[in-house]
Amino acid sequence: MDERENRDYIGLYELVADKLKRENELADNEFRRQMIDAIILPFYKKQIVSKLNHIVTVIDKTENLSLIYPKNKQVILNPIKIKDENGNILIRYFIFLPNTNQAFEWTLVKPNILNKNEYADNPINNTIGTLTQWDFSYKTLDDSVFWDQKVLLRDATGNFKYLKKLQ
Repeated sequence: MDERENRDYIGLYELVADKLKRENELADNEFRRQMIDAIILPFYKKQIVSKLNHIVTVIDKTENLSLIYPKNKQVILNPIKIKDENGNILIRYFIFLPNTNQAFEWTLVKPNILNKNEYADNPINNTIGTLTQWDFSYKTLDDSVFWDQKVLLRDATGNFKYLKKLQ
């Protein structure tokens, strides 16, 4: 993992590399904060208030939201625990496109139904791990085949094959 995380800094003096890493970490934290505050939380609040898409409550706390994205930050995958109108707690997978402020549900994978307050064998890692090499130890998911073929693939008419557009 260290090799993967340090690829961008190979050949640089350690002092320069450390400074760039700190700057990138700050920029990444700011990006996450902006996306959560400006796009993601308002989306979930609208879903709850409007009683849309079977979302009654978001179980995950804001500081625990998982945002999975490539280095170019053009797409965000947000697996999140929600409660539906039947009281079921599920992990559902939502996609956000920051450049267009669009939100989708990722339909390639099915929601993971959880037992009460149980995170059963890390279902997010297990689900995404079947499609690409990734786990929460990676800062970004930089597998273009995953994003292009498993998330953002379009059909012959130009519509997303695995994304259901949400209001």
